[in-house]
Amino acid sequence: MIVFEQILNPEELAAVRDFLAGAPFVDGKYSASSSVRDQKRNLQLQPGAEGFELVSRIVIDALLRNELFHTWARPRHLTPPIFARYHEGMRYGMHVDSPVLGGGNPLRSDLSITLFLSDPTTYSGGELAVEIPGGMRKVKLAAGSAFIYPTQALHEVCEVTEGERLVSVIWVQSQIRDPHIRQTLFDLEAATASVAEKLPASQELRLLEKTLSNLRRHFTEG
Repeated sequence: MIVFEQILNPEELAAVRDFLAGAPFVDGKYSASSSVRDQKRNLQLQPGAEGFELVSRIVIDALLRNELFHTWARPRHLTPPIFARYHEGMRYGMHVDSPVLGGGNPLRSDLSITLFLSDPTTYSGGELAVEIPGGMRKVKLAAGSAFIYPTQALHEVCEVTEGERLVSVIWVQSQIRDPHIRQTLFDLEAATASVAEKLPASQELRLLEKTLSNLRRHFTEG
């Protein structure tokens, strides 16, 4: 689980908000599986809404230009963003996201991303609560920042008690299926970068680079 600060710059955030302010939204139950449909109370951007491709591209391009996102998630495929709105009294009860998404082009959902679009001071409640060892972690980030977590984790959106919560949600199929290997590669890459800065011509750096390269070659799915 990791926070990405300011995925969207101020201009991109303003463009997404302006589009969504006038866009058509429908009951979000349409995209929920039958087992969790009764727990889902939100609105989602109407499928096929005019202008969706442009605003979707803004979000996806912002993610893909973020180097930390690439290092952490090692994305192979991303779903188009879902844009969701929660008014007062709305929530999404405890659930696990679908393991496979995409219909005709199936995608294994390894990681879930919530990109926060509303200023957190403008609404009460609405935290994303994700199960971690020993309890739940509640997340409510600045507008334009994102939280990424394993899709297999139980999670919920707490009830909005005042104001409006606006988010975008994206799912990622990683090049690295195993989350423990993904974490190990992330840590090893950080260690390699640190040694490169301190000992740029050392044998230690060469060995780290060799190990990292070979592990990536072994575990990366084509």
